[in-house]
Amino acid sequence: MNKLKILLAIMFISLCVTGCRGKDSSNLEKKVSRTPVETQRALSFLLGMQAGDKAKMYIAANITDEILNESREKLIRASQNRLNEQQKKDSEHALRISGEIEFFSKKMQKIITKSANLQITKSVDKQNFVDHIVKVAYASRDDAPVDKTGKQVKELTLHLLHITRTVGNRQLHEFSFDSKDFEKMAERDFEVLAYF
Repeated sequence: MNKLKILLAIMFISLCVTGCRGKDSSNLEKKVSRTPVETQRALSFLLGMQAGDKAKMYIAANITDEILNESREKLIRASQNRLNEQQKKDSEHALRISGEIEFFSKKMQKIITKSANLQITKSVDKQNFVDHIVKVAYASRDDAPVDKTGKQVKELTLHLLHITRTVGNRQLHEFSFDSKDFEKMAERDFEVLAYF
């Protein structure tokens, strides 16, 4: 009986120490619970991508045709408009976000298929952006991608990067995938959670 009490005491102490270490290490990579609005915005972007609905992606990014036309016009006539460096960058950001929407709405269709279930499982604050960790679950083998080993993927994880920029008086939301992650996806080197 005494041995059991000693064993339980040791386990309790080790759990307490492990819990304290976990709190210290969380300062290195802040895990924050994002507001429902931010998470919903990222999910809206993904659902727009899944449906090939660029209008929905634009709404999630907070971009309008007016902003894009104004940005193009400013950059074409940069010297006439006497844009400073920040104004040029702001216009470039808006156009880059639009370009990324065009690019990802086409390129991600093979991974984020129409019948896939999308869920943001966690959002992690990094230095200048938020990393939304997205679980993609495929309902059937017919829609599921095949990884580089030839196995059909049932569930995988994606990292959707989210940068919020203030352009003028408006917050624009840039959603993209890291270039290394995107290359791995192109090579079918997925972060697989489960196979069929």
